[in-house]
Amino acid sequence: MIKVNLLRSIDTNKVRVPEETVSRTIQFKSGERSEVVQVLIRLGLIIIWPLLIFLYSWNIVSTKTSELSVVNTEMATLDADIETAKSTFKSLEGYLTDNENLNLLVGSIAGLSKRRKLAIENLDNLQKLTPPRVWFNEIKYNENAINIQGMAVNNDDFSDFLKALNETAFFQRVETVKNEEIKKKYGKVRAFEVICPLAGKI
Repeated sequence: MIKVNLLRSIDTNKVRVPEETVSRTIQFKSGERSEVVQVLIRLGLIIIWPLLIFLYSWNIVSTKTSELSVVNTEMATLDADIETAKSTFKSLEGYLTDNENLNLLVGSIAGLSKRRKLAIENLDNLQKLTPPRVWFNEIKYNENAINIQGMAVNNDDFSDFLKALNETAFFQRVETVKNEEIKKKYGKVRAFEVICPLAGKI
């Protein structure tokens, strides 16, 4: 096999590339690189902007989600407080009702005690000013007056009793309903009925 060196047969001094071609080639390669860089920059912007927008949106969503969670927690706490307040109000309402009923009961007892005390005082005073020869068959109490039915030995005894009733401060304007003579086994007596309006209500 025979090898021939063809390079030696070519005179490099005689083969020359025009300078314009070299310059154009260099300019072309430089222009290609510039366009590639611009394309890469554009691609980078196209990719980076959506990424930045996504990250920003994700941050906002995360923040709002956290705030919403806090608000929901506060609302749950507020609802629990409202339920507790309702329960407390119901208990208080029941207590107030019981307290009102208790006050009514105490007031009724106090009223009964006052009426009983006044009735006892009136009976005591009635007994003190009743003459010895006057006695009672029936005594009726109402809110404004005492109705007394009884007997007296004679009319003078009844007159003394009526005078004593009119002079006392516990009764006012005593009214005689009946004053008549009747016969009993032991003799004649005066049967009477008087209404004594009270100076103070029983």
